[in-house]
Amino acid sequence: MRNSPKSYFLLATLLLLISSSCVRNKDYIYLQNKEATDSNFYALQRGSQYLIQYNDVLKIDIKSFDSEATKLFNAFSGNLQMNAMVQNGDPYYMFGYTVNDSGYVELPVIGKVLVVDMTTDQAKSKVQAEVDKYFAGAYVSVNIGGVRFAVLGEVIRPGKYVVLQNRLTLFEALANAGDLNPVANRKKVQIIRQYPHGSEIITLDLTDRNIMKSPYYLVRPNDVIYVQPLKVRELGTGVTGQQTLSTVLTSVSLLLNSFLIYTTISNFSR
Repeated sequence: MRNSPKSYFLLATLLLLISSSCVRNKDYIYLQNKEATDSNFYALQRGSQYLIQYNDVLKIDIKSFDSEATKLFNAFSGNLQMNAMVQNGDPYYMFGYTVNDSGYVELPVIGKVLVVDMTTDQAKSKVQAEVDKYFAGAYVSVNIGGVRFAVLGEVIRPGKYVVLQNRLTLFEALANAGDLNPVANRKKVQIIRQYPHGSEIITLDLTDRNIMKSPYYLVRPNDVIYVQPLKVRELGTGVTGQQTLSTVLTSVSLLLNSFLIYTTISNFSR
């Protein structure tokens, strides 16, 4: 018996629904070579230098020939016992210098030093000038006390994180959150970046290896990473083709059973 055009239409509709409702394999793959270039080397563009913000935690070390003065300033490295107590926590938060709501850090002996809206090099020069008023031959270093960021959306472990290093890539940040969920939209990952004048939102495509050229590839302190969901989450049909087919067949089976029950009841009522 030949299949009717209606049967072909239903089959085509079913196949279209399955293909459009599941996640394609290429939507999972990071860093694809979408421009089909031969080079595997991608230079990271140098973005604008980071400006110190309110509530940042700075690691400020001051070295001098006066051992007592050095010990006074460098509580972070000098108090080994306290370091051991917080080895599973955030030692920079405990022993670093927090930029207050007025943009100042408060140092022993020196007092308040304005550092907000400055690069770490500018803050170093500012602190160095103040230290030179009290100590001769002192050396100052200023660094960001780790990278604090938040990850929201379609990741395994959303939350706030602290990584005790000065350089952190977007993929490293997502790895801390357990990587992305299967229904995460890897082509629409948003970075909410804080600036002294306000916030900026940028959308990145993790499946394109050109992301490594972006100034947003490196995570900055106080960044918020938001991963959007795919449409399949809204449809609820499944992530893989097998899951989608199973869902569709279950729905069709339910409809057929309902139709048969309705037909049976109708025949008995006649």
